[in-house]
Parts: sequence; structure tokens; C-alpha cells
Amino acid sequence: MAQKVWLAVTTDFHRATLWFLPALGVFGALALGSLLAQIEIETGGLLGDLIFRGNVNEARELLTVIAGTMITVTGLVFVLTVVALQIASTQFSPRLLRTFMRDRGTQVVLSTFVATFTYSLAGLHNVGRTMSTGELFLPRVAVTGALVLAFASVGMLVFYIQHISNSIRIDTIMQRVEDRTLAALDSLHPQGTDRPGPVATVPDPPANALMLTATRSGYVQEYYADRLLQRAADHNAIMTLDHPIGHHVVRGRPVARVWSLDDTSPVPTDVWAEVGIVTRAERVIERDVAFGIRQMVDIAIKAIGPSINDPYTATQAVQHLSVLLVEIAARNLQRQVLSDTQGIARVFIPVSDFANYLDLVCSHVRQEAAGRPRVMVALLRLLEDVAAITTDPAHTRAVAHQIHLILIDARREIAQEADLEELERVAAKAQAALSLP
Repeated sequence: MAQKVWLAVTTDFHRATLWFLPALGVFGALALGSLLAQIEIETGGLLGDLIFRGNVNEARELLTVIAGTMITVTGLVFVLTVVALQIASTQFSPRLLRTFMRDRGTQVVLSTFVATFTYSLAGLHNVGRTMSTGELFLPRVAVTGALVLAFASVGMLVFYIQHISNSIRIDTIMQRVEDRTLAALDSLHPQGTDRPGPVATVPDPPANALMLTATRSGYVQEYYADRLLQRAADHNAIMTLDHPIGHHVVRGRPVARVWSLDDTSPVPTDVWAEVGIVTRAERVIERDVAFGIRQMVDIAIKAIGPSINDPYTATQAVQHLSVLLVEIAARNLQRQVLSDTQGIARVFIPVSDFANYLDLVCSHVRQEAAGRPRVMVALLRLLEDVAAITTDPAHTRAVAHQIHLILIDARREIAQEADLEELERVAAKAQAALSLP
């Protein structure tokens, strides 16, 4: 499991870079060129008619044109990508940059262009060299490969123009954030498996419990669950972790507590030096539902701000958040408990509860949109949707609290009586949904 976690974290890191896939394209182009240079096809026949039939000078001119064109087009694509990143950062959310950088379509286009340039440049190095027989080397199949890559690059350029135009549309961005957040929720709390049941009681640490501190500052991205469980079982110990995935930890501050079950002194500190917590400088949405919600909240807040002033987009963002919170309310978000082969609960990993997710949405948007009736109404309809599908008393209390706060802020900030009356009608419907069986 630890290897799987490490592989998942490493893979996600490389997927969020603009250099990894193009680098593979460079090496792939060199390998392909070397392979095709060894293939000879006689003229005549279908294949013979399709391959390049010019001389050495014409082949070098062709490769020169392709290489020169591709480096220019590659630069253009990089410029357009940077512009898209700037738009996403300034108009929507700076936390969306990772989403754009890991976009597979952009990475494939860049890989194709860089591979074509490298292939043509390597061909220039080989075409025309004198062989041992005294003839000039002309790998016709390899030169034909450059033509094929050039045509593929033309298609990729057309695709990229459409792709980058669509990727910066606000509807596309919000749908992408919603889909990725739902995928993270399914990964952490699969639907149909987290049914309500007895909640494991977290034991209170004894006075001699060993306090573990963070070895580096950053956001918790993942836990090596099997490593934690194995270490706790080996030392007959219990471990309680303090922070769910997505929380920020500071080096030297407590992150977990460990104690022995046989009333002896805890195991030496050096055994737990690497406690199995993956921390990085940034959050990732793949295992962090709250981060996906944070991105959508950012979009709503940016739209409300004076620089954008687009309350309709804020309302759309709240509607997408409604989808997410309804899904979260339907899951049973219990603390993860890891037990050994004997059934002894050894490791307790916290998770964010529904009230935290709801507060993340409502508090931030409410504070910025208190004087925006349309957005406040959208928030109340979100709460009505959540109230209609949950019977959990804790969920009900959290929803009722948020309705109360929205009404307080709205009555203070909204001067138009008609707007306030509409908002209070929607609030009444949300409160009524709380009392439904």
C-alpha cells in the first residue's frame, strides 16, 4: 500500500507538469527516428509510392522547414498556454493553475510539437552523412516519418485552438472542478460502502503518550495507512492522527499521538520519526474534497468582487456547490479506523465532517455576498436541497445554523424590501425542508 501511495503521489506530481509528457515525446521521437532509419523499402508498389522519393538535398530542405516551423508553433502554443493560465488565475482562482497545467490535451499537443521538432533536427544530423560505401545516407522511411509528424502537428494545432478556447470558458471550468471533486469524494468515501453504523470511539491518550511532530511544514496530501498500521501493530500501540487530508501542518507542531497498550513506556521516538504522513507545499484535489470546494468558492467570490462584478457566475458556482454538498450529505463521513489482523483498532485517521464542508461554502460566500440578493437566494436554495435529503441531526443543525446566519446578514445589508421578502420566503422553504420526515 505504501508503494501505491508513493506511486499515486509521484504520478500526480508529474501529471501536473508541462515538461514530463513533452520530455517523453523527445525520447520517443529519437527512438522512432533511429528505428525508421534502419528500414528500407524498395520503390514501386503501394508502400514504395508513399515514401519520400526526393534526393538528399531535398530531404534536408524538408527537414529544415519542418524543424523551423515547429519551433515557432511550439513557442506560440506556450504563449497561448501562459495566457490561459493568467486568465484562470486572475479571473477565476489562482488555485486553478494546477488544473490547467495537468490538462492532458495541452500536454499531448506540446508533446507532438516538441517530438516533431526533435525528430526533424535529429534527421538533419543524419541525412547526407557519408556511409562506408561512399554513398550519402538517405533514410527515406525516416524522412517520410517527418512528413507524417508534420501533418499530425497541423491537426494538433487546429485541435489546440479549439481546446484552449473551450478550456477557459467558465462553464467548462466549473464542470471540471465539480467532476474532479466528485471523483475525490468517491475515492475517499465510495458511495454504497459508507453506511451509517456504530462510530468507533477514539480513545483518550494517556499521560505518557508519545507526541509526534511534523518533520516538515505543508499540506497533508496522504497517509501511508499500511505503514502506520504495521508499525502500531509491531509495537502493540495505538495511534491517533490530528489532521485530516488537506489540513496545513507546521514543522515541529503535533500531528499524532502514540501509546502502548501494555502500560509500558512508548516506543523510542526515532522509531516514529517518519510517521507516514505525506506533506507538500500545495494541496491536490485528487484526495482532498475540501480543496475542490475551495476552488468553486473562489470562483464565486471572484465573480462577486468589484473587478469582475458578475453575480450570475457566482450563482452558477453556488449551484455547482449544491451538487457537491448534496453528495457529501448522502455519505457517512466517519473517522477512518485501521485494525490489525486480530481486529484491534490501531490507527485513527480523522476526516472533515459535513459541518466543515458546509461552513466552507456558506461562510465564505455569505460574507462576500451579504448585499447580493441573487447570490444569497442561491445559497438558501443550496441549503434547501441539502435539507431535503438528510435526516442526520448533526446535518440538520448545521443547515439550520447557516440559514440563521444568512438571514441575519441579509436583514442587515439588503435595503430593498422586495428583495428581502423573497429571500425570507426561500429561507422559510429551506427551514420547512428541515422538518420533513
